[in-house]
Amino acid sequence: MIIFSSVSPWWIIPCVLLGLGYAWLLYNKTNSFHSGFRKLLFGIRALAIALIAFLLLAPLIKTVSRTVEKPLIIIAQDNSSSVLLNKEGEYYKTELPKAIGELTQELSSSYDVKNYLFGDRVEENGKNDFSGKRTDFGQLFNELNSRYANRNVGAILLISDGLYNRGPNPVYQQLNFNAAVYTVALGDTTPKKDLLVASVDYNKIAYLGNSFRVNVNVAAFGFQNQKTRLSVSAGGKVLFVKDVLINAVDFRQSFPVDLEADKVGTQRYTIGLQPLASEITLKNNNQSVFIDVLDVRQKVLILADAPHPDLGALKQTLEANKNYEVQIELAEKASTLKLGDYSLIVLHQLPSSDAGSMDLVNKVQASGVPIWFIVGNQTYIDLFNKAQQGADVNNFRNSYNETQPVFQGDFFQFSFSEAAQRQFASYPPLSSPFAKFGVKNLTGTLLTQQIGSVKTGEPLLSFTTNNGLKTGYLFGEGLWRWRLADFQSTGNHEAFNEFLTKTVQYLTARDDKRKFRVTQPKKIFDENEPVIFNAELYNDSYEPINDPEVSIVIKNNEGKNYNFAFSKSDKAYFLNAGVLPVGDYTYIAKTRLGNKDQSFSGMFIINALNIEELQTTANHQLLFNLAKNNGGEMVYPASINKLVGLIEKKETIKAVSYEDKTLDELINLKLLFGLILGLLTIEWFVRKRNGDY
Repeated sequence: MIIFSSVSPWWIIPCVLLGLGYAWLLYNKTNSFHSGFRKLLFGIRALAIALIAFLLLAPLIKTVSRTVEKPLIIIAQDNSSSVLLNKEGEYYKTELPKAIGELTQELSSSYDVKNYLFGDRVEENGKNDFSGKRTDFGQLFNELNSRYANRNVGAILLISDGLYNRGPNPVYQQLNFNAAVYTVALGDTTPKKDLLVASVDYNKIAYLGNSFRVNVNVAAFGFQNQKTRLSVSAGGKVLFVKDVLINAVDFRQSFPVDLEADKVGTQRYTIGLQPLASEITLKNNNQSVFIDVLDVRQKVLILADAPHPDLGALKQTLEANKNYEVQIELAEKASTLKLGDYSLIVLHQLPSSDAGSMDLVNKVQASGVPIWFIVGNQTYIDLFNKAQQGADVNNFRNSYNETQPVFQGDFFQFSFSEAAQRQFASYPPLSSPFAKFGVKNLTGTLLTQQIGSVKTGEPLLSFTTNNGLKTGYLFGEGLWRWRLADFQSTGNHEAFNEFLTKTVQYLTARDDKRKFRVTQPKKIFDENEPVIFNAELYNDSYEPINDPEVSIVIKNNEGKNYNFAFSKSDKAYFLNAGVLPVGDYTYIAKTRLGNKDQSFSGMFIINALNIEELQTTANHQLLFNLAKNNGGEMVYPASINKLVGLIEKKETIKAVSYEDKTLDELINLKLLFGLILGLLTIEWFVRKRNGDY
């Protein structure tokens, strides 16, 4: 169909008249041709000119095409291992695939059919081997939604036992197309005799020397009045044993187990139940959990000029946290200490007027350990200014002010709870030098000074960093009053403990200055998860680079090596090592920076998944609700051939006709261009042959 976008179709008449007029002027008076030839050439020239003029009107050609799309039928089969945990498992492995194949063939005559497997991943046209370690209906529906949105999906045939252990409840999952859902109910809804470790509740991190609790949830069905034994072991050593009396047909009970964190690193704890006769599976009788045992204990040394109530307040507060070991020494007895063994050294009112205190402060600074200076009435200010380079106490008038703390809301190095922030306003004043304070290489000021009602803005507690070494400055003594005031107003020391603990944590935290680092998103991977590594390399200016190649050797506990090379990303490195067998692994990554070799080592664990064995009773109610909510029906494997008839009777499952309309400029039609060129060529050839040119 030819249409005009900007002019009236009546303009075709002037185009025809133009062609006739041009031909008449050209051939009206010529006698060079026979009458028949003249009429032929007249017609050719008139048609060519009329077509050219017609194209100047910019006509459009409208094309209408129609396609018919057959309904799409999606057959999704559950490939998880839980399907086989019943007496019909052999039938599902041998006969069910044949029935599904026949169903696919029969439906293919009238419909487009797509076959999918789902479990821990979604796979098209895969072979069903029931090897899936998880079941995720949500992943399947998300895949179908993204792939077949706006398609003529007639029905989804879902073949499953109705059990899922990842993702949302499929009954409430939304589809992006109006398709009926038919379900084929596999498995057996009759509870089977089974004993299992249903779940384990635990914290993934414990601290060396501390005890931690693991709650083991035991379940049993069909073993009433029988006994089993619960055990917890690690490294081949049994740590806990308890006899369990199963006193109900459907038995469920939680058992708290207290363990000691006595070894640093990722520790595997195996929880086991002694098997009973006629269990459907023994895989769920054992479960392993992994706990990172961290040694974060910090040794804090408090060096003081003389006994003071602050020292006891510091020691009592820090030692309430088992991660801190606090030692108090007077300056005169500190000569035999190995200063490098400590994580933090608190210098309380040092240097003092004592002759040897200056040498002690110099030794402390030479040790490379973070320092917290607490300046008080016994601090010799002139020596303090000479002993360190981070702070200056200027214009000291040999007198002291009662200074209250003012919390600085823009301090971001670490945070406090709202209760701890409010408590600063009620703390009694500290005794601070009456002077001007200057701080160099400042990283943050947590507290400033208020004298009476005047907020001076002078720092009270500030932090500096010099060459990666952190230093704290508290320009006042009397912290013991804060601890007492906290207890007086709240009945506990929580706010003061939070203040002191977080201050010490910040000072003792060391920056990672290694030029080559390898990290992983986690240390424990499930057996069906790819193992991921990220690496960073820095030059001498600590700028990220990725020019050198990075290799890694992964070694399992049987001595087998896996060699990989990292891929380069934007100023970093990345490696997906894929899925590895279950076991404990160590790795060494290597590269070369300049003329120096760089290496980084670590470990990770691949954990065996038994989650499919935790549920052995099929959930046909879920499959029934899923079909009912989506306009379908639930059938059993013996009636799977009925699905063809159900689909054919469904009025909403029908072919859809699509009409596609396109507009294009007629001048783009090559056939028309060829026609005009052909007409003019014929005219030229005839006139040339008759000697007119």
